[in-house]
Amino acid sequence: MYHNSAVVIRLHNGTYRNITLIEGKPSYKSLLRSLATGPQNRIPDQTPSNWEKLQYLKKRAQRQLNKFLGRPAILNTGILAELISMLKTAAESWLGVENIAAAVLSSPDRIRLTAEEITGVFDYLGMRNLTVEPDILEDLYLYAASAAYAGLGMGQCGQYTDPYACELEEDRLPTRHLLHLDFNLESLSGTIISLSSAKDGSVEEAFIDLNLGLGELNALNTISMPRPEDSIIFLAAITSRISALVQSFKPKITQLVLTGTSAADALPFISNRAP
Repeated sequence: MYHNSAVVIRLHNGTYRNITLIEGKPSYKSLLRSLATGPQNRIPDQTPSNWEKLQYLKKRAQRQLNKFLGRPAILNTGILAELISMLKTAAESWLGVENIAAAVLSSPDRIRLTAEEITGVFDYLGMRNLTVEPDILEDLYLYAASAAYAGLGMGQCGQYTDPYACELEEDRLPTRHLLHLDFNLESLSGTIISLSSAKDGSVEEAFIDLNLGLGELNALNTISMPRPEDSIIFLAAITSRISALVQSFKPKITQLVLTGTSAADALPFISNRAP
């Protein structure tokens, strides 16, 4: 779960520029925590009763009215759009451009924002949502694990200026079984995804654990009379959580991707857990 958002630009020569780290406001952090602990399915076809479907359609009509009036579709839309706008402004400033007009938005794989939620954010910001355009993605979602994979320069064609050659190249990419771990002060999250191109793939397993963020360990070490065994138990819990995720997936993990502000601190927990 991402309480902080970074602007990192990958240049055509394969190098990276760390532009800025933006801390989410309390409203943003509260929203992500609510989504992480709430139901995974938030669309009408997956609700259990006609009453809930009716309520969803009523809320959807209100969303459309708000968008027509130039407001955020719902409160969540405004909260997400505010942070994305800050990221956009930082990127524009570094690139020296006036307006980034289009983008793709991913979200933590356990949360998985709906297509309607993502479209609402882009509509409010006046940006094109590339996710819904033809030949951009196999699905209408960009998984966070896929985005991290692409951000490291993997799962993409080298001949991106030639659509036909790019498509042929991506068709030949080998299938990877990817373990994506995100570790920060607030949470530990893990995803296993099978993919070849970063544009496709399917999430096999995913979790977010709000009790295993690095902040919990820091708190244990800063109390007036810390007990060494508490830290040992906490560290064992992280190792166990990662091990359980890997063992739940039968094929061998072939790729590991680490993200998050505390990614370097996760290395001791994944030694000998995945290649």
